[in-house]
This record gives sequence, structure tokens and C-alpha cells, in this order.
Amino acid sequence: MGAISDARATEPYETLSTTSPSGAYRVEQRPRWDDAVAIFDSSNRLLHSLPVTNVLQFCKWTGKYAEDFEVSTAGIDWHLNSLAFIADDDATVFMRHRSGNVIAIDLAHGQSRPITPDEATAADIRFREMAIPLLDSGKSGDRETGCIHCGQLGATQAVPRIQELLDDKAFFTVSGGHYPEPTAVLFVRKAAVVALSALGQPADQVHYEFPEREVVKWDMEISRYVVVLPPEETIALDALSPAP
Repeated sequence: MGAISDARATEPYETLSTTSPSGAYRVEQRPRWDDAVAIFDSSNRLLHSLPVTNVLQFCKWTGKYAEDFEVSTAGIDWHLNSLAFIADDDATVFMRHRSGNVIAIDLAHGQSRPITPDEATAADIRFREMAIPLLDSGKSGDRETGCIHCGQLGATQAVPRIQELLDDKAFFTVSGGHYPEPTAVLFVRKAAVVALSALGQPADQVHYEFPEREVVKWDMEISRYVVVLPPEETIALDALSPAP
């Protein structure tokens, strides 16, 4: 059996939630423009909501602003593959965007602020500790997130596990933009390749994109589309399993 596709373009993007150790605050990252981040107190009362422009105002981007996000019927994906934690003093929520930008939001005032060098160093240690366990998650999106941040944060101890994810089966299909035809993207595998390159263990020989017409088939037994990889792949087809 092939790997089951993620319906990324049609199903709503997930809202991510983070609760402080004391329980005083809960912060949601939402797939929206106007209330991208919502801050609640312990009684679940909304205290503040921030638009994307406020959340990301201190970030540095390598490309044009609009090119860093995708907008579809599923919402805006600004927050996908991010990590977040609330500081022990309940003063600040720190978020690490998939671009590598670290965001600091003052919880009492509901405003993003610049992050200090000392805060950035301490946050990266915490984020590295958060990223490594995600490599073993049963959720494909978590495994992708783990690869992204382990690679960016220099988590060399995670190299053996990331190498195992070069065989990951999760995929979605995409078309348009720089894809001349509908394409099946094995996205966890792609994140693993990028991470290993950043960690000095290149895996350039591993393929993670295939024309949809060649590899995506309808499986009548489960009434789902699956990806059937070419024979030259190193993974035996009977070893493939559904992706969550």
C-alpha cells in the first residue's frame, strides 16, 4: 500500500495552542490574518488578539513578505511548523517560526517586542529540546517540524533519527507556482534532506518530489489516493504504511 496524502489545501489549517506552566495563560496561533495570535487567561477569557503584522513585525525575511506564507481555502499558514513555549515567569511567549525567526510577545500587554541576544540563546536551547522528540511523533506534521528546527538549530545528536526519516511516506500534492504539473511531495522526507544538509550530512540522492500522474493512484480497498513510488526507490512497496 502507498502512503496516504495529507489534504493540506482543503482542510483547515490547525490552530496551535500553548499553555504556561502555571496555567495562568494560554496562547493560540491561528490560521488567520486579523487575530493570528489570541491570548487567554486561566478562565479562558480572551485578553488580547494580535494580527499577523503585529506578531511578525520584528522578524527578518529573506524573501518578499507574501512569499513566506500560503493562503488557500485552508487559511493562512504563517504559523505552521512553529514551536512555542511560555516563559516560567508568565511574562512572555516565545515562538520559533519555520523561517528561523524567534518571536517574543508580551503577554500582559498583548504586543510583540524585540528579543534580546540572551533571550534568543536561552530560547534556542529550549526549542532544540522541544524539536528532537517530534521526530518520533505519530503525526507527520510534527515529524516535519522536528526536522526543520533540528536542522536550523544544529541538533547533531538527532542525525541518526533524521536519516531514518529519509524513508518517511507522508505526502501531499501540489500544483501551480514553480510546479509545472501536479506533483506529489513527500514533505517529511524533504524536510529531512534539508536538515541533514544543514547538519553536514547531505542526502542529495534522496528523491522527495514525483509527478502526480506517475505515482498517485486510487486505492479501491481503502477508497483513498495513495502514492506508489517508482521501483528505483530504496523502500520496498510492501513496507509502505499509511501516513497520519
